[in-house]
Amino acid sequence: MRSAPDNEAVDLLARSMGGPSREVMALGTLLKSRLGRFHVLDLGSGAGRNAIYLAGLGALVTAVDASDAHVEALNEIARRIGVDLTAVHARAEQYSPRDDLDLVLCHGILHFISTPMALEVIARLQSKTRLGGIHVITIATFDDKNHIPESFIGQSFDGALRPQHLVQAYDGWRCVAHESYVKRDHHPNDGYHLHPIEKMIFQRPGGEDTAALNVDKHRLLYGDRPDVRTFLQTDKLTRTSSAAAIAALGPPDFSFTTTSAGTQLSFNGVREQGHELVLMFWAQHAAYFENDVLVGYSVYVSDCFHTFHSLSRPPRLET
Repeated sequence: MRSAPDNEAVDLLARSMGGPSREVMALGTLLKSRLGRFHVLDLGSGAGRNAIYLAGLGALVTAVDASDAHVEALNEIARRIGVDLTAVHARAEQYSPRDDLDLVLCHGILHFISTPMALEVIARLQSKTRLGGIHVITIATFDDKNHIPESFIGQSFDGALRPQHLVQAYDGWRCVAHESYVKRDHHPNDGYHLHPIEKMIFQRPGGEDTAALNVDKHRLLYGDRPDVRTFLQTDKLTRTSSAAAIAALGPPDFSFTTTSAGTQLSFNGVREQGHELVLMFWAQHAAYFENDVLVGYSVYVSDCFHTFHSLSRPPRLET
């Protein structure tokens, strides 16, 4: 008989990664409006920050993680919130998905396996994705720069997956967005660390009835803003509000807000009052405010930021 979950451990995992990603909130809303119910695979789900959100929209979600603790926490959080999903304990290279995927999330795991194996995983995911389906792939390009912890560097392969591998693997698919940035992040009971991130979003082409994902590109205004860097790098400012940041730094060049209703995960744990994520850009510096609290920031290497506003063409008719 399985023992009852450790509530303290579950709560710690629930707030370990914050709330749903901004592109997941945007894509989930668009897919729901077009398809109604849609099929999601969250490969490397962690404790479910994205899976919980998508299941709350009514999506049919399968969340897969190599950590038994994460799967147990996700099942317990889903039970508490009252959403239906399927959580599977498996490694990415061992899991065989269903045949009708509309959205695949693969966040931060493919760089932890060899490139040939990662490419096999991608090919398998592609073969199980419907026409017009969307893949969101995030990899970290670990190296010895940017004060990245040695423990992180040691987990990656010398020949780990790089963006050029993804471009080749998704030949024939449409590359909707590609962003490169170095994110300064933190987790409960852990200090700050840096993730050099490559985020790429692809859509499988299809026939005349396939809806294309429409994207806006926002060109960043690059410039020397040491005041922004100093302000955002100060550990004591982790509870800073967006208003305090604007008072110190002036109005941002761009501000993007994504919201979700209902109960969601956050850096404060399970939150019943919905979730708001605001990204504010000063030059190439992006500050992340979760429910109006500064939780991290990124320095963008790529010259633009993407938002998603529609899926064109009529809804798919159910048979």
